Amino acid sequence: MLDEWRKDNTNICYLAEATPDNSDYINGLLRMRVVDEIILYTVPFISGTGRHFFKSALPEARWTLSSQKSYSNGVYRSIYTRMETMK
Repeated sequence: MLDEWRKDNTNICYLAEATPDNSDYINGLLRMRVVDEIILYTVPFISGTGRHFFKSALPEARWTLSSQKSYSNGVYRSIYTRMETMK
């Protein structure tokens, strides 16, 4: 079913915000290789030990930095695009 979905050229876009509550869902999307773009915000703040978002190793994937922007408050937005599918 996933393979058929990938071959369909409807260009559907889904957005998912990664939070501690849905990290298992996001991990599943990455494992199925259905994520084409990652938008990462880096906030200059450290609080405690934090939480590990990825609980175990993910399959190898290659990403390229397609855009980066810095804001006056020190936040960085980096957009990564998935390169060709790893085999």
